[in-house]
Amino acid sequence: MAKSPKKAALALPVHHVMQDTQASRSASTINSWLDRVWSFFSAPRLALVLILLLAGASLVGVLLAQAPAGAQSDPQAYGRWLAQIGNKYGAATEIFSRLGLFTVFDAWWFRLLLALLVSNILICSISRGGRLVRAALARPHVTMPEPFFAKAKLQARIEVHGLPFAQAEPLLRSALRASGYRVLIDRRADSVYAYADRNRLAPLGTLLHHLSLVVLLFGFFVGSVWGFEDSGFVVAEGATRAIGNTGLAVHLDAFFDEYYPEGPPKDYRSHVVLYEQGQEVKRDVVRVNSPLTYGGIRLHQSFFGSAVMMEVREPSGALVASETVPLAWRSQDRPVGSFLIPSRNLEVFVVGPASSFVDPVIPPGQVRIEAYRIGDAAPQGIFNVLQGKGQTERGLVYTFVRERLFSGFKVVNNPGRPFLWAGAIGIVLGLTWVLYFPGRQLWAMAQRQSDGGMMVHLGAAKGKRESFSGEFKSAAKRLEQAATRAGGETQASVQEAP
Repeated sequence: MAKSPKKAALALPVHHVMQDTQASRSASTINSWLDRVWSFFSAPRLALVLILLLAGASLVGVLLAQAPAGAQSDPQAYGRWLAQIGNKYGAATEIFSRLGLFTVFDAWWFRLLLALLVSNILICSISRGGRLVRAALARPHVTMPEPFFAKAKLQARIEVHGLPFAQAEPLLRSALRASGYRVLIDRRADSVYAYADRNRLAPLGTLLHHLSLVVLLFGFFVGSVWGFEDSGFVVAEGATRAIGNTGLAVHLDAFFDEYYPEGPPKDYRSHVVLYEQGQEVKRDVVRVNSPLTYGGIRLHQSFFGSAVMMEVREPSGALVASETVPLAWRSQDRPVGSFLIPSRNLEVFVVGPASSFVDPVIPPGQVRIEAYRIGDAAPQGIFNVLQGKGQTERGLVYTFVRERLFSGFKVVNNPGRPFLWAGAIGIVLGLTWVLYFPGRQLWAMAQRQSDGGMMVHLGAAKGKRESFSGEFKSAAKRLEQAATRAGGETQASVQEAP
């Protein structure tokens, strides 16, 4: 049976009402969810929990050795680094490694904690920022009722005789301005009200401090994600080494160390050449307190040591490898370095003689060679090589050509550095603003008395810093002195409510 036109006309609005109700419920659900998320991130307790977690993680990162940046992305280099520190942590080395405690500051969870703390402080700042700005810029209430002056934490009453009531406004204005306050006046028939403040933009100092903390943490986050730091970057004399995936490479022309006659070191310096995509871009002398800087990367002189120039040849004389190997690690008090022979799938470890005792295994003028097939745990051969003489092992001739030096650098690339500086400066300025330029407010009311005199009331809160009590008393004293100079007689009382 067909619907009547009247029923069909009524059905359409009901359908639209149902759609509007569903849309309203959906919007309400979304808003409720957003409110819960906002409340979660703006909770001060969340900031406390995140700060405690970050502090604990940072403590672990400080107490435990952290893997160099170059070793973290290279499994073989990381394995060698673990072997180097194995004597220090013993059986716990592998456990700490699996838990990621040797790479705390580069761990995803550490970066997540930083991001959550930045979000928390930013949302808290946004939530409070509006109130702080309004408090700093809004026009205050000038007129306060009499009960306010009777209940104020800081109170003063000054009876003035011998002056016409018309002098009340200029008296309040001049005395309060002399105390360094901005003064607003509201005049009534038998009363004059005054509001006085100083450093009224002080609430913005708190906002600056909070936002600067966000900028500082953001700088840490940027540096953690996109920056890198390698404190064990070694280059042998005459060798060139790439700096990660930056397209830059460092060539060490020579290293020099000088000492005073008494023995203490006088100067360490490295003469380096910096290449970008194979093209020379800078030459510099790097010292401990004089780093090389280029494109946001800083190269600091850090340490130095011995290097060994090795050649590996076929029995026919064809050159397989020629490397200057920095002996930058320590194993059983012996210096150790390594190099790769890709064509033979070998990693060759070079071990120098111990310096702290007479080494019966590796005499002076010799190095020990340990050749491993890459991925194998057992060496293919272990043997000593005398300087200047070749030693044939498994179809290769190993020659210890000569000793050289290597230079160790600390390579830092921190794109978050501008944010760190801006955040640190902002925090100092914000704290200085809050601590040394606090906001001050007080109210005054002058009433005409029946005997022709006037009664002046002053009232204010104590504030967070007790020094305001002294400032309040000084303002009351100036008001009393101003009335006396104008020819009036005064009687004052100042009290501070508990």
